[in-house]
Amino acid sequence: MKNIKTILFDIDDTLVDYKACEKVSLQRCYNRYFKTYTGLDTFLENFHRINGYLWQQVEEEKIPASVVGHTLFRQLANMYGCSFGLEISGFYEAELIENSFLVDGAEELLKDLKANNFKIGLISNGFANIQRTKYRNLGLSKYSEVLVIAEEIGKAKPHPQIFYHALKFMGANPANTLMVGDSLTSDGEGAKKAGLKFCWYNPHRAENSLSWQPDFIIHELKHLLDYHA
Repeated sequence: MKNIKTILFDIDDTLVDYKACEKVSLQRCYNRYFKTYTGLDTFLENFHRINGYLWQQVEEEKIPASVVGHTLFRQLANMYGCSFGLEISGFYEAELIENSFLVDGAEELLKDLKANNFKIGLISNGFANIQRTKYRNLGLSKYSEVLVIAEEIGKAKPHPQIFYHALKFMGANPANTLMVGDSLTSDGEGAKKAGLKFCWYNPHRAENSLSWQPDFIIHELKHLLDYHA
């Protein structure tokens, strides 16, 4: 990393423990709206199936991220024959904000990188209102020069344009920029298309089934520091 001057981070499941937050938020959403219609396991299975499909559609530029929440809960409500309103997706989004917290070591890493004069930016495919609120509430704005959200610029990772947008704002050179994220597809393939180096944050030690290898792999965020020690 000796030539790296700028580091771009994904947010959810990289800096923010999204899966833990999602688990709590889904439980509360289920208890409030779906408990009388189906069991929790079935609800979760259907949620993750539909959600995964919709976000794949976002990555493939077939739908905008802004419609995912409403579409997801409309489909779930139709599946169980219960009434649907914006209230359900609004409740869930509010829970996601309320229950968000940083991954262990995230703030320490950002502090260290900033102290070592790295430029830091954040890129997300997530919902704009949720990500901007987390950006403020979790103190990420103290370390980052920019937060670029797919919903706001009309291009989602892995499209290179979202990376170029961040680089232009920061006055950064792709050759001196590293992208750090948990997704080999949206973060990794997007970084490759934009000419960036890529560090795969892989805390669960998942296997890489793709035909290319990341420039770096870390299993804990603090290990990124080893590359510039």
